[in-house]
Amino acid sequence: MAKSSKDYNEVLGLARRSLSGYAPLIYPRFEVAWHHSKLISKLEAVERGELKRLMVFMPPRHGKSLLSTQIFPAWYLGRNPDRSIITATYSQDLSDDFGRNVRNFVNDPYTAAVFPELRISEDSNSMKRFTTSGGGAYYAVGRGAAITGRGAHLSADRRSNQGHGRSAQRERQAHASRLVFERCVYSSAARRRRGHHPDALAP
Repeated sequence: MAKSSKDYNEVLGLARRSLSGYAPLIYPRFEVAWHHSKLISKLEAVERGELKRLMVFMPPRHGKSLLSTQIFPAWYLGRNPDRSIITATYSQDLSDDFGRNVRNFVNDPYTAAVFPELRISEDSNSMKRFTTSGGGAYYAVGRGAAITGRGAHLSADRRSNQGHGRSAQRERQAHASRLVFERCVYSSAARRRRGHHPDALAP
């Protein structure tokens, strides 16, 4: 029993220190492949403040969105419960899916064991927006959503991967979403930063 307890504590400690330890704990079906390891090293550099901008390009169904816009934000908030995140996507439905998963990961008992200081405030537990007891916050917004004035330490912009098959109208809409995100999120984050640039992802 003592050995099992020690092993469990080591697993929790690894998950607290490393995204590669947290990901399979919170999402057991997640298997860390070589391309995940490379992405994880970059995401951890973002969390440490060593990398200020990161763009992620991977084929569909390779774990890009799951890792960078769902698991990573939960881990980031665990290590920084007083910070704020904005995730912007080309559709509110997709943002809602991401927000729901991030919220559920944060509320998961394993996350509570790894990061006991991280709690979602009882009066703010929406998939679109929730705040933490440490003063942090998470926002999930889609194209056209009002985000002016929202501050963020970490901003993730999930753009469409429809590629060449996208219509001209869809292309303009995606571009409009990107411009809104950059102009509003970055300027808001700049006003709230404490002498450092906000971290940003574009998975």
